Amino acid sequence: MQQPQPKIPALNPEPKVAEPKQNQTEIFVRFIPVNVSEPEIQAEFSRAGTVNAIRTKEVQHINREDGSKFVSHQNAYVLYHDIKHAQKCIQMFDESMPFDQQKKALKVDFFQNREDRKKEQDE
Repeated sequence: MQQPQPKIPALNPEPKVAEPKQNQTEIFVRFIPVNVSEPEIQAEFSRAGTVNAIRTKEVQHINREDGSKFVSHQNAYVLYHDIKHAQKCIQMFDESMPFDQQKKALKVDFFQNREDRKKEQDE
């Protein structure tokens, strides 16, 4: 009996974009500078369509040398009115740098909860 061959990842795989669930309209945005306010985020992301709500969360790190905490950036959850606006948001803003003092390009994709992300990684 032959053993199954292990999966070998492609050298240059296509970037993974989460598949939207039916009528999913929530987007997850990473690497927004900490000096950008929620109204500024809403104004920028409204260019893709009607935004129903925005929630932000600062990302903290610990300095290994002295144990102090610092905020490197913030992430945002953007809830759009419909899926077409959410899809347009990903097209417009993924890998973009729309904010002043931005050091890293934004990562923009459909929101996935932990269980769905884990299932996708295991596949």
